[in-house]
Amino acid sequence: MQCLVTGGSGFIGSAIANKLQISGHKVTSIIKKIDDNKIVKNKKFNFIELENIDKDTDWKKKLINIDCIVHCAAKTHYNHSSNDQQFRNYESLNYHSTINLAYQASKCGVKRFIYMSSIGVNGNFTKNEKKFSIFDSPNPSDNYATSKLIIEKKLQEISKNNELEIVIVRAPLVYGPSSKGNIIKFIKLIDSGIPLPLGSINNSKSFLSIDNLVDFLCLCVTHPSAANEIFLVSDDDDISLQDLILKITKYLDKNIFIFPFPIKFLYLSSKLINKSNTFEKLVNSLQIDINYTKSKLNWKPKYNFDESLKKTIEWYLKNK
Repeated sequence: MQCLVTGGSGFIGSAIANKLQISGHKVTSIIKKIDDNKIVKNKKFNFIELENIDKDTDWKKKLINIDCIVHCAAKTHYNHSSNDQQFRNYESLNYHSTINLAYQASKCGVKRFIYMSSIGVNGNFTKNEKKFSIFDSPNPSDNYATSKLIIEKKLQEISKNNELEIVIVRAPLVYGPSSKGNIIKFIKLIDSGIPLPLGSINNSKSFLSIDNLVDFLCLCVTHPSAANEIFLVSDDDDISLQDLILKITKYLDKNIFIFPFPIKFLYLSSKLINKSNTFEKLVNSLQIDINYTKSKLNWKPKYNFDESLKKTIEWYLKNK
């Protein structure tokens, strides 16, 4: 198939573009700057440089003969903006650019549009060991997740009025070699050897390795049962913060002192340094039920959390 991947300069976009090419698909990758992107060494790719993707981008010539779009390009953080400004920014960059692309795709004969959404559409955390399910009502609690939900609904509306098949993938934190997300930041923190007051935290989290994600996205490109579906995806291998710390220290070959400290005081301290959102993500549980995903597409994650984390830390140690 002829596939177009947006966000080809990014962690997820570059990985899925490479996986699709290896799997035998013809790939056009939309990247920001050709000179700064190492993946251009792969001559089997068709690279198109676009510094910005917005509501006015003309996709017509770029979509000729394209069968499937994997849309990974997005702005994820506006930390220093007000809530209202944050939402306007997400609306301007993420909503209008995505809908413009999907609308033009529907007019150009593209068969399928895969949209990378977020588990934040379901909510920021789970309680009482109840996992997020595809059958839950959406409950976004921040501007980024709210914008994702609005985009999902508009894409579904476009699909109903055209022949474009929409596939929506809600993912938790994605990690792996070359990532810049919170797991890498946490690995750096543990590698520093600073004693951590996290001994009182008892939670469980779902993560998603980049290898499992790209394997799943490749399946979504061709599987007939993926059409017009929403999928929750994870490693299906939940882990507590305490076990995560133990595994990281093991693969770093480090000893670290973890001591208990009242969570409410940790939260107050995080508010003082304007890191309450980061702290809540660290402390709260976020578990995902992917049984529907597995049964619908006859898929299961190929890579477990342990081996994926080890691979990530090996990359970190080589590049720190």
